[in-house]
Amino acid sequence: MTTRRSLSFGQCLRNIEGIRWQEHVTNEVVRHTTNQIPVSQKITKYQLNLLGHISRATPTQEVIKLITSVPDSTWRRPRGRPRSRWEDQVFNVLDTTGVSRSDWRTLAENRTSWRDMSTAAMHLP
Repeated sequence: MTTRRSLSFGQCLRNIEGIRWQEHVTNEVVRHTTNQIPVSQKITKYQLNLLGHISRATPTQEVIKLITSVPDSTWRRPRGRPRSRWEDQVFNVLDTTGVSRSDWRTLAENRTSWRDMSTAAMHLP
């Protein structure tokens, strides 16, 4: 999904800059000339920012109820590969930053350290 987003973002930048497909300009060059960062890095930062907001929410708020809810016992997963959950994607990003899954909540309580970590995670490969 991130690949599709980055391709469409590159196409939008090409349209804005007036670059035609016949000119054979790479997306890297287009991003560099427009001073834009890759969409995947922006998505990573926004996901971590949202995780920080969620971790600081009170237990009675709806977002906490939604995240910690358990499906009904009669519910069955549909056939095929399990869908990638938002939580799994964010924790994969946390694993690349070196923040353990047990320590992320204490880090998120301090807004400045969480902001610094999410900004640093944006520039990881």
